[in-house]
Amino acid sequence: MPKVHKNPTASRIRKIVLLVVTTVVLVYVTFVGENSIISLLKYKKEVTANKAALEKTEAILDSLNQENDKLENDDRTIEKIAREEYDMQRPDEKVTIIKKTDEDK
Repeated sequence: MPKVHKNPTASRIRKIVLLVVTTVVLVYVTFVGENSIISLLKYKKEVTANKAALEKTEAILDSLNQENDKLENDDRTIEKIAREEYDMQRPDEKVTIIKKTDEDK
């Protein structure tokens, strides 16, 4: 009985096809799609930017909360705002406005 030899080119073609399919899948996972490395790097950059914006916003919020607390509880701050922004005065006061000249500047 003669020996049956496997076709070496068919085995080689299967290996090449497997290598090509594996390469295509790896390229897709690495560079394409929502979960690719490129997308991951983009998302990390967005997270960093959002964290910086959040810290800045929290600092502004803290500052506004402090100013609000002063406006609610500090009589000197309330009086200062009333005088400077609304030109208010006490009933027994007389306001004198002094204008600066070019020499005073």
